[in-house]
Amino acid sequence: SANTVGYKIVCACGYSSGFTPDPNTYVYDISTSLWTVMAPMPIPVGDYASGVYRDSLIYYIGGFDGTQDQDIVQVYDVANDTWSSASVKPGTPVDALRGAINMDKIVVVGGYSQALQAPISEAYIGAIDALNPLNITWTALPDY
Repeated sequence: SANTVGYKIVCACGYSSGFTPDPNTYVYDISTSLWTVMAPMPIPVGDYASGVYRDSLIYYIGGFDGTQDQDIVQVYDVANDTWSSASVKPGTPVDALRGAINMDKIVVVGGYSQALQAPISEAYIGAIDALNPLNITWTALPDY
């Protein structure tokens, strides 16, 4: 996926050949028309949900690491080129989930469980703590 923060388009991880997650973070600066390779994603995953918080942080939720599905939340700080871990997503670890951020809320839904070999209908809303954006309070929603 690609996300925009300010005048930068951020493309993080995804898959290379052989369905292997590529850890690289690529940033395209619209003002200079240049691509730059930035800090790699700590736990490379593909098929994650992602969203931008306050035009500064990008949240990458869940995904497949090449071996198993994840429930992790990795946060990329575009201005400082750093990665951090946030409160994990509850429920079944999945890839192919969908989500979005609006104001201080994250919503993630669905996905596919490699372990269960089945689609998952779980849905969650996360409240991002404005004072500590790595702290997310998750609540279950009705199934998707």
